[in-house]
Amino acid sequence: MDIKDENFWEMLPIILPAIAHACYVAIDLEMTGIKSQNPMGAQRTTMDQTYADAKDVVESFQIVQFGLTYCYITQCFNFHVTPMFVGKHGAGSALARTVDRRVCLSYSTLLFLQQHGFRLEDAFAHGVPYLSRQEEREAKQQLLERDRHNDLIDVDQEDEHVRQFYSTARDQIQAWLAEPEYDFLNIENPHGGIMNRLQIRLLHQLIEEEFKELRAISKGHFMQIVKKGADPEEETFWRTRHSQRIQAIRQQTGLRLVIEALTGGDFAEALNEEMMQSPAAKEKETSRKESAAQVCKWFVECEAQLKEHRPILVGHNMLLDLCFLYRTFIGPMPETVDGFQREIHRLFPRMVDTKYVATYDSHSMISVFDLQGWYATLSHRPEPKMKVVHPDFGYNKKALHTAGYDSWITAVVFARLCWFRVSGEDLVALMNGTQSDPRSQKKPASPVISPRPIVFPLKKEYLESPRRNKSTSPSKRGTPATPASQQVSECGSAMTLLDESDDSSAAVGHIKPLAPEVLTPSKSVEAPTQNQPNSSPTPLCQFMALDWGSDFFREHGNKICAGAAGTLRFPAAAEAEPDEVKP
Repeated sequence: MDIKDENFWEMLPIILPAIAHACYVAIDLEMTGIKSQNPMGAQRTTMDQTYADAKDVVESFQIVQFGLTYCYITQCFNFHVTPMFVGKHGAGSALARTVDRRVCLSYSTLLFLQQHGFRLEDAFAHGVPYLSRQEEREAKQQLLERDRHNDLIDVDQEDEHVRQFYSTARDQIQAWLAEPEYDFLNIENPHGGIMNRLQIRLLHQLIEEEFKELRAISKGHFMQIVKKGADPEEETFWRTRHSQRIQAIRQQTGLRLVIEALTGGDFAEALNEEMMQSPAAKEKETSRKESAAQVCKWFVECEAQLKEHRPILVGHNMLLDLCFLYRTFIGPMPETVDGFQREIHRLFPRMVDTKYVATYDSHSMISVFDLQGWYATLSHRPEPKMKVVHPDFGYNKKALHTAGYDSWITAVVFARLCWFRVSGEDLVALMNGTQSDPRSQKKPASPVISPRPIVFPLKKEYLESPRRNKSTSPSKRGTPATPASQQVSECGSAMTLLDESDDSSAAVGHIKPLAPEVLTPSKSVEAPTQNQPNSSPTPLCQFMALDWGSDFFREHGNKICAGAAGTLRFPAAAEAEPDEVKP
């Protein structure tokens, strides 16, 4: 399902609770560029060099799409992302001036995205906005907080003209307070002309530091000093502007709310009833404020649940994805790779890189597949089945290099790689194309692992009369290979953090996408009602989910491929905090 600015807020009541109830969440990103300005070349690099390369990339380019898929009962979302700013009544413009952004494009990446039907102008015009944690702190400090001690001008260190202006303004204010002729005081530029920026800053600082009961208002050629509360209309203006700026910051936070859910952060307080109502509902005056208020209460419950248990994050060749997520939604990148490991593990204590899982026991002579290659190789496997609760949440047509579709592919690859690893099938034989047709073999025994039902609430309209998709017969399997000359390590090419084959889908163009099996809702499957805010919906199905403490995750968890540098390891499950390893 495509998520844009027009439907983001009304879809949050589906997206956030689903994260809270998910065992695994697969992600994928599309960016405006993926290559560093200082490429390392083909030589074998160190981990520090690889991280510096990734840091340079994410500090230069932006995310334009974010794909999210919940497994195994699948919901897939494709978020269009924009660096633009929202907000009405000038609040958005004030926010844009405060949080200035540099937007950079790689021309080769832009051409590549255009070849796959991506229109950058549409993403920028209709995408979901965002603010990182650091940007939000800066915006609140600059737009909402009056006391800015960090920005104070040391008047004593300035020249004589500055000191004299400051002292004269203080004397004028004190004299006016002692014997006010009018209910305001106008302070002009003693040198003629309009007040310059330095003079305006000095007067605001003087009022904030020494006359907190007063307010300074810029009038162009002069600054007007008034007592707070003296003019009701003026006070109404300031209160309105303050509330508009608060709302603009909340709306601009946008997609970061989803990231906060994934990281067990705070998001419920940033949401209110007005934001949950669609523009169409507001125009027709049919919005249900009571229902929106109830949804906000559910968000509080979801937030509490995610602080106790976060889903396992799944990606493919995910070093750059993690770097982009951190730089876009958290703040500046840590200076060292050690700092990056600590920060990422704090945010995502449980991760799986499907590329690491796939190449774990291979060697340099084995064909190395990109994500689409693994999907093509595993698409004919019968187990495990991936189910979509409604056609709107899946993909029934090929959409390579769309973040949502690629996150769906990642989820499929993860599920079937898990099946291979845990059931003991020969993955290397499959990679070499020497494994016999699994449909002619005796079905392997299901792994003995802990069950965990997957449940999540859905809007009523997504449980009514879904279409049933016909299964698609898999076409003849293709296994695109990377030349041996490019296989410099078990975790990929040294030329870029992404496989060179990740930039091309021609080798799997003949592979038909999986047609996800759509669940037919029964009478027992109902969306939560206002009278049952704390009730859990009936599980749509039950599957065997791997416990984080299982051998599989001890072997493959928290290890990601880092190009020619090898494997980047995060603190092991045994070293994590107790609440980080709950199944």
